[in-house]
Amino acid sequence: MHEAYRKGDLHRAKSTSHQLRSLITALEMETNPAPAKYALHLLRGISPEVRLPLVQVMPETASAISDALRQLSASTSECIVDRPMLRIAHDGG
Repeated sequence: MHEAYRKGDLHRAKSTSHQLRSLITALEMETNPAPAKYALHLLRGISPEVRLPLVQVMPETASAISDALRQLSASTSECIVDRPMLRIAHDGG
């Protein structure tokens, strides 16, 4: 998105922003870094565990992040993020 904007391709930048909106909304459901770590868990397989005083994401947030990533994976032919774990989940795993 930023690269497209820097190159003056406003249409592509807006399109990418629109594609990412549901993920951004899901990541903002809670005010700590746990949602980002949970997304990395889905994308890269890292542990979603966090240390106190942080807490793990609520089930609703986890579901929203998972749904947004799955939707993003299914809706784009362009590799916005490298998402090997999602390909497995999206392809029926």
